[in-house]
Amino acid sequence: MNRIFLSTVIFFSSAFIFAQENKTLSLRQSVQIAVEETALKFREGLATMTGLLQDEMSLSSAQANYLTALYNYREAEIKIMSLNGEIRNLYK
Repeated sequence: MNRIFLSTVIFFSSAFIFAQENKTLSLRQSVQIAVEETALKFREGLATMTGLLQDEMSLSSAQANYLTALYNYREAEIKIMSLNGEIRNLYK
């Protein structure tokens, strides 16, 4: 594999990791907001059972999206380590 190609792959992989990290942080914030809103509505008696279930479904969806983004982030991170020949560092 030539050096220019490898450098390009590493650059784009690094950009992908950065994007996944930002997405992960954003999704984590969404989950926290959903939890807070659901708890507040429940405590104040403003949430109907249907509304509460919808909020819980939204929360579950946000959590699933967060886990997917976190997985994608870690996968990209390992790919970069592999391209850099640093994969053995995981075992040390």
